[in-house]
Amino acid sequence: MPLFFASFLGEPLPVADYWLWLAFPICLAISVVYKTTKVERFGEIFPAAAVLFVSMIGGLALVTIALWLLTRL
Repeated sequence: MPLFFASFLGEPLPVADYWLWLAFPICLAISVVYKTTKVERFGEIFPAAAVLFVSMIGGLALVTIALWLLTRL
């Protein structure tokens, strides 16, 4: 059994086709956890996390476009 776990952890997951889409769940998780530690009331968590999520995805999109444009020059 330990050999199975060692081989599983030694090989990367096959995410080459959709790795960019993995930014959405990680940004969502980071924004919810961060805002959970920062807001005063429970009702403020999800609107604040949504704003942070959109800001993070927008920033990543702008950086991606800027880097793509830089490589095309």
